[in-house]
Amino acid sequence: MPQIHKIAELDLLYADSARVFFEAVRKVQGERVVVAVPGGRSIVPFFNAIVMQAVDLPLADWHRLEFFMVDERAVKITEEDSNFRLVERHLSQLVDELILRKRQLHPYLHDEVTPHASVDGYLNELHEFGGAFDIVCLGIGEDGHVAALFPDHHSVRTAERKYFYFEDSPKPPAARVSASRKMIEQASVALLFAVGDAKLDAATRMLASTGDVEHCPARIVHSIDQSHVFTNLDIA
Repeated sequence: MPQIHKIAELDLLYADSARVFFEAVRKVQGERVVVAVPGGRSIVPFFNAIVMQAVDLPLADWHRLEFFMVDERAVKITEEDSNFRLVERHLSQLVDELILRKRQLHPYLHDEVTPHASVDGYLNELHEFGGAFDIVCLGIGEDGHVAALFPDHHSVRTAERKYFYFEDSPKPPAARVSASRKMIEQASVALLFAVGDAKLDAATRMLASTGDVEHCPARIVHSIDQSHVFTNLDIA
């Protein structure tokens, strides 16, 4: 069962998520710590919190981090819809202050002519750092989706441990890239954000005693050894 962090005050909720994140980073053995992050509104306050509390993580640990996208829209990183553009914008202060190096932020570079080659290239880049996520950050959608794994859709059924590209997303834009269910499940630590009344039904299904990932992809957190759900909702 995931550990539930139920905190009504959002500033305190995201401050607590930064604390848990830093604690998880410190516990990872090895030279690099691979962190997978999404786009979306719910992740922005988390980025703001780790920037504000950056002093709480030793500089040597900051320099071990490698940020990859857990999912991305199939667009150029210069476009406003790019998830990476959002990540880069909100972590830019850490780069400016030399806490992070720009090369520690890894964008998915989409080529609309050869999208599958782009995805393979991104997976190869991940393999340069061990090929797996140490920490995965997720936001839950109103339909229960996480990353670009959608309920009752082939995206959540992809069995291989890889990134994959598809053009029939139930939520626009249609063309997306995502880490597969198996890739996410094999992360050591998960931080999932379920914030706002619109997420109540999905979050309730995620934490129910019964259910499956195919119908509610956010239930993937039950398969991850150390998973934390941060919410301001009256659930669980």
